[in-house]
Amino acid sequence: RLTQHYTKYIDENQYGRLHLKKMKFEKTFTKEMSNKIEADAVYFNFYEDKTINFKGYNYIRFFNSGQFALFGSRTESIDINNVEKAHFVGYYNIKNDLLLFEIPNTSFSKAGKRVIRKFVIEGNSLKEKRKRNEGETIFTKITVKDIRPVLPDW
Repeated sequence: RLTQHYTKYIDENQYGRLHLKKMKFEKTFTKEMSNKIEADAVYFNFYEDKTINFKGYNYIRFFNSGQFALFGSRTESIDINNVEKAHFVGYYNIKNDLLLFEIPNTSFSKAGKRVIRKFVIEGNSLKEKRKRNEGETIFTKITVKDIRPVLPDW
């Protein structure tokens, strides 16, 4: 749960989904940007750390309105049609072949600030741009059989 310090800048729904109250990318998104990434496409990333017996399954779903939903789970089963249960939601922008999306910073000292995640679009993959000493995160486009049209509610 968010403390009062966070709630000035971040909204949280009953499932713990977070989004910024002021989404700057909402105002700067253009329809031309949606041509660079397939609407209703789902991208997948698997992360495993055997030293702590951790597995993470992450999914990003994009909408042609400039919105996205980022889901995270410790199991493979996740309903990407239920945006109420996403971890983060917000807006994306694309500049050249660089995908940017803003998410809330939940660090106590930086509450209210936004984090801009940057990904290079390379065919069916999104490769996160990070500092040299950090590992590479790659999301790969997947086909989801049961994907349904969803109207984002943020």
